Amino acid sequence: MLMAFLRAHLQISRSRCVFCKQTLAETDQHLSINEDARNDLIKFPEAPDPSTCCATGCPNCVWVQYADDVMKYYSKNRSAHYSLSAEQQLELIREQIDRHIQDVNLRAYLWMELRAKKFN
Repeated sequence: MLMAFLRAHLQISRSRCVFCKQTLAETDQHLSINEDARNDLIKFPEAPDPSTCCATGCPNCVWVQYADDVMKYYSKNRSAHYSLSAEQQLELIREQIDRHIQDVNLRAYLWMELRAKKFN
């Protein structure tokens, strides 16, 4: 009798979260969505290797793609940066670019691309 009770209790505790009364599948799904959102918020686009640019000014330059990725990052995470003014967002972007790109010429080119795309 006690074993049957323990099995039933174990079965119930496996299928239900005790505190929030959601199924574990719902809880896991909710946690994974929050985890994905948090990961998306944290991950700034990784800069391409400078040697992958041919420096001919081609329209499909890796740095143009990187500028697009930076814009997508900030548009995707707009809610996190919503309280910042446009100037503060631009300063934040400039700091990120300075942190991730060492070459001054590449930084200037990337900043020009961002301005050309009317990001500011």
